[in-house]
Amino acid sequence: MIITTSLTATSVTYALWAFEIEKNYNLAQFSTIPFVTSLFLYALQCEKKDAQSPEDLLIKSRNFLISSIITILCLLMVFYK
Repeated sequence: MIITTSLTATSVTYALWAFEIEKNYNLAQFSTIPFVTSLFLYALQCEKKDAQSPEDLLIKSRNFLISSIITILCLLMVFYK
């Protein structure tokens, strides 16, 4: 229950930030997709009792790694446009 509430609050807060940072900058808004995907992939691993730490998950899960890299690249492009 706490994980679901935390994921929801984090996702909504990030989405509000992304849509407010610049009104017409679609890349900031697009960055919510890989960010939320990363969160839910980590939550899935927690549910399976297979998540020791996010660093280990980066090495083991290709999907988590790709969504994290896409999120970081989107944010870098937003901040250094």
